[in-house]
Amino acid sequence: MVIGIWSLDIFLFMYIFSRAKTPASPGCYLMKNSSGEIIYIGKAKNLRSRVGSYFNRNQSWKTEELVRQIAAIEFIVTRNEVEALILEARLIRQHRPKFNLMLKDNQPYFYIKITDEEFPRLTRVRQIGRDGKYFGPFVSGQGSKYLLLTVARLFGLRTDKFISRSARELYQLLSEIRARDLEKISAADYRRNVHLAEMFLRGRKDDLLGELERRMKTAAAERNFELAKLYRDQIHASRMLSEKQLVSLPKSYDQDAINFVIVGEQALFQVFNIKRGIVTSRDEFSLQLAESDDRGVLAGFLEQYYLTRPAPREIIIPEKLPNLALIKKYFAELKGAKVDLLVPQKGDKRQILDLVRENILTKLSASPEAELQGRLSLPALPRRIDGFDISNTSGLEAVGSCVRFAAGRPDKNLYRRFKIKTVVGPNDYAMLKEVIGRRYRHGGWEQPDLLLIDGGKGQLGVALKVLQELKLNLPVCSLAKKREEVFIPGQSAPVIFDRRSGALKLLQQVRDEAHRFAIGYHKLLRKKRE
Repeated sequence: MVIGIWSLDIFLFMYIFSRAKTPASPGCYLMKNSSGEIIYIGKAKNLRSRVGSYFNRNQSWKTEELVRQIAAIEFIVTRNEVEALILEARLIRQHRPKFNLMLKDNQPYFYIKITDEEFPRLTRVRQIGRDGKYFGPFVSGQGSKYLLLTVARLFGLRTDKFISRSARELYQLLSEIRARDLEKISAADYRRNVHLAEMFLRGRKDDLLGELERRMKTAAAERNFELAKLYRDQIHASRMLSEKQLVSLPKSYDQDAINFVIVGEQALFQVFNIKRGIVTSRDEFSLQLAESDDRGVLAGFLEQYYLTRPAPREIIIPEKLPNLALIKKYFAELKGAKVDLLVPQKGDKRQILDLVRENILTKLSASPEAELQGRLSLPALPRRIDGFDISNTSGLEAVGSCVRFAAGRPDKNLYRRFKIKTVVGPNDYAMLKEVIGRRYRHGGWEQPDLLLIDGGKGQLGVALKVLQELKLNLPVCSLAKKREEVFIPGQSAPVIFDRRSGALKLLQQVRDEAHRFAIGYHKLLRKKRE
């Protein structure tokens, strides 16, 4: 019976379930398509059993689509399930397969990076790489810049600003501390200063002050009074900055508070980083849901988020994890420390969880998608928008395009282009009808929350007629380029957006991308004809 269902994949099926080929041990499996691209990565306690489950009946359409694209499966055996979990998180981060839960940073927050050089530099970056050491993220760009310059002056470290200079006056802290030429500092001395800067950026105030006081006393005992004065000024500045940033220290340990809201196929997360009782920064992410991933939304987020970040002593989460013991082992193995995962029902910790959720909802209500939903009377938040356009030269080399935006960003895996087959001569309406029909006639894809047509009332009418013929109830609108007017069904007057509106800018971005994609294909066909 199974062979009948999967007749097209019979050789793959026999290969996968051959006992000689599929191990029954813990490990990870990497599913690849015919181009060799990794499209899904998973982990299992028993690889043979887990991989076999993908070929059962009554799967979701996403899993069926995944299985249809599998051309090969590779296995990496591990000693236990915890090792498999850590390896899976690392592989997902490295390869970013399209069928996995994918963590996307919604805000380009700044990080302070200490480079890997003989004389390391302090610099601001938006992405965490594999080199250097990173501190942050910082919600305020100005705040991160001020902190970077302050740390550079306080501990005499280079920044990008000093690369092309002789690096004099690096030991200037707000007022004159000491002028010194970098070339006269040994690499060992400079590294010790880098170590002090790291303690400062990690918030280890007591350790930092203790180290500076020890150095000050040693310098004074050796009658090196200039150096002792430098350390004294560093102690004073460190205390001043710490008091400014942390008014009180109600806790002696760090915490993260995590909450999320699911909107369509996206889970929107926020993380409040709490340093000794004070909220110091906030992270914001979206997670693309995948029905073929059985880890759970929250567990999947924790695995990816903490793969490259330090874990605090305590993580406050909104719901219990079904695989709590495994996640705790994950932290112990990866971070080498015990991490408490708490689900508070009341008290201060519950209040901060509610605050995190309130921040997510506030962000949603102010988003371009929320504005579109309200102004266009859409039944749901338009997280997925499909944009259509037609391109031809007097009917020649006629093509159409469909682009997909998800959560405000292009999803190029779902872009489609069409060579017009049924229309002769310059008839944009008929071409649009053909393209929309071909795009939505077949299933196996996520329906959009909104269709955007480039044009006015005429193009909108064509789209409505096609959807009616296909018996699809999908929201649709058109955007007329001349005055940037938006037309919707059942309303003769256009919807006028403020030119600075984020909702209008999102529609313009979708329309312009559909135009770019269509005209690129049209030019390609013209070039081939010539």
